[in-house]
Amino acid sequence: MRVPDEIERGKPYWKKRQRELLIMQVMGKATKPHTGWHVYQKIRGFSSMTGHEVCELMFGLLNDGFLIIAGSDNDCGYLYSLPAE
Repeated sequence: MRVPDEIERGKPYWKKRQRELLIMQVMGKATKPHTGWHVYQKIRGFSSMTGHEVCELMFGLLNDGFLIIAGSDNDCGYLYSLPAE
C-alpha cells in the first residue's frame, strides 16, 4: 500500500498529514470500498475530525493518487478503495 510521506512534527502540514495517514490506515484494513462516512464512523472515537473533514481529506488523497473511486453510494457519494499495485 502506497501512503503519503511522513512530515516531521512541527513542520507545516504535519497535523493534516497525520490525519491523512490515519485515513490510509483505515482504508488499508478495508475489505470493500468505503465512503468518507464509513471512514468517519471508524475513527470518530479517537480523532477530532468531522465527517466533512474526512471527506475533504479523502478527496485530496484521491487527487494525489493514493485512493481511487470504486463506485458510488446513493446516500454518501463516492466509494473509495486503494489502487491495485
